[in-house]
Amino acid sequence: MNLKDLLFTRYLTLRNLFIAGNFVLLFLLGAAIVKDQNREWKKYQRDFYRMEKARLQSEIDQATTEEDRQVHVKQLALVKSQSVKLRQLMAPALDRYDRCITCHLGYDPVLSPTTQTSYTNHPFSATPHSVHKAHPVERFACTVCHEGQGLATTVADGHGRVKHWDKPLRTGAYIQSSCAKCHSNLYDEKSMPQTAAWRRGEAIFVEKGCIGCHQIRGQGGRSPLI
Repeated sequence: MNLKDLLFTRYLTLRNLFIAGNFVLLFLLGAAIVKDQNREWKKYQRDFYRMEKARLQSEIDQATTEEDRQVHVKQLALVKSQSVKLRQLMAPALDRYDRCITCHLGYDPVLSPTTQTSYTNHPFSATPHSVHKAHPVERFACTVCHEGQGLATTVADGHGRVKHWDKPLRTGAYIQSSCAKCHSNLYDEKSMPQTAAWRRGEAIFVEKGCIGCHQIRGQGGRSPLI
């Protein structure tokens, strides 16, 4: 019996291939489970719950009145009852379904009704803002103003900084450009004090004659004959 015949009759038999295939399948299943348990958003949630439990327990221990103590006890019970899961905001009227609060738990209206935390590290930090009060996430979700990719669950994809996604996350003064989606009084400094950068950008756009090449709402832009 030559080497080729020995290889196929003793080692590469259907029985052996079936057994090896089962081991490979078992390995891939284990790798899939490990990968699923180590997703970015799961780590953020575990860290947030851990910090919240420690903070609330400290608040309970330091409470000076029974009323304050009971408030913190209820908050702690709420945090302990939460599981690691995808969290989503839905605004069907705006066609928005955002999972941003899967990582940014400080803005979850269930866990943080005041949209405020004492943490300074991202993504756990959250601060109350007049704009947020006027645009509650339960009604408007997140990406209506902030852009990004609402259904994504990784940092890069969620922030929209990936290939072929043309609406990346707007930060700082750039978020003011979203106000024009709904508001027509952006020039009114009294009623819209938070759009100062937008007004400055509009003034520069007009001053520099940008409309000669760039079209806005059907106006301006280069002539098709040029």
